[in-house]
Order: sequence, then C-alpha cells, then structure tokens
Amino acid sequence: MEDLISKKELLKVCDISYGQLYRWKRKKLIPEDWFVRKSTYTGQEAFFPRNKMIERIEMIKTLKDDHALDDLYQIFKEDCEVIEQRDYDSSLFEEHYWEIADSIFTKRNSVSHNEGMTLMFIELALNSGYFSKEEVLESAVIYHQNEMKDVNYYFVRAMGVFMLICAKEIVKISDNAKIIYELDDTKIQLAIQQKLKRGSHDDNESKY
Repeated sequence: MEDLISKKELLKVCDISYGQLYRWKRKKLIPEDWFVRKSTYTGQEAFFPRNKMIERIEMIKTLKDDHALDDLYQIFKEDCEVIEQRDYDSSLFEEHYWEIADSIFTKRNSVSHNEGMTLMFIELALNSGYFSKEEVLESAVIYHQNEMKDVNYYFVRAMGVFMLICAKEIVKISDNAKIIYELDDTKIQLAIQQKLKRGSHDDNESKY
C-alpha cells in the first residue's frame, strides 16, 4: 500500500505555505490525481503519495528561482519526460565518464537517448563523491538494463556492502542498511537539460 502524507504534515516537512501548494496545483506542477481525499474524524482531508510529493516540491523549490512556473509545467508534463528521444553528441560528456560507460557500450560520435541517460547517471553518481568507480559501473549496468518505468534508484550500503535497489519506493530496509543517495529519471533528464543549455564539454573548454 502506498505511503501517504497529510496536507498538514506536508506543509511542515517541506516548509511551504497552503497558498504555495495550491498555486503550484493551479499551475499543474502537481498532478490532480496526487490529491487523495480521505475521510477523517474532522471531515474530508487531502493526502498525497509521500515520496513523490516531497520530491516534486523540493524540485519545484530548487528550480523556481531559475524558471518561470509555466516553464516548470513544460518540464513536468507527460510524466516529466522533459527531453525528446534524440541522439546526443558524445562530447557532451567528459572522458572520465566515458571510461566507465565504455564497459557498457562503445563510444561513438553520437549516443542514443538511453545511452545519454546512462552517461548522466554515471556523472551524477560519481560526482556525489560517495562511490568508487567500480560501484558506479555496477549500478550503471543495472540502470542501463532496467526496463521498469517510474522507479527510484536507491544507492544503499549495508554493513559495508554496496547495492542498488530499483523500486517505486522503499518501505523498509534493515537497521544495518543506509540509503546513501537517490536518483530517478526526472533528475537525470533535468541534469541533461541543464548540460545541453551549457553546451558540450568541448565547447566549454574552448571558451578559456
């Protein structure tokens, strides 16, 4: 059963106001079907899918200073598929990310959308500073081969052992395990979008 969070708790956890929440709803930044009405002893109250809602609000808070709300709607619409299925120039990604990706697919002048997503997964995971190159490669192989949609990728350590868990949400993990880092396709796509706006790695180097 999906873990829900009440509106009152959501406002407190995310440090936002009632007005902000419903303004973002009016702007369609939060899907209507995420508002779950349930009967309580005080009457009808709104609840939300906890993980998805908190993640979406934190993303809105992060992006709203650099993007108009109408632009954020374009980013989040259609299940947050912010980038059309297209090929990318291989120079968009630095060589040390390619050194890891080379064990998964061969470097070419251009890469497919899925390969670009995997390269961005590698870049974000490696730059987090939490993982070795071997651990990043292990998780990138799983990510590249995974066909499930709308899942989170949890980077977990349990008594020194690294593992990547793909799931809609983690309900419970052992007391000896700790979630170190999280990624999902939305975060990866947004990172690619920002990288495309900045231009390729080679273009950036040529400016100096």
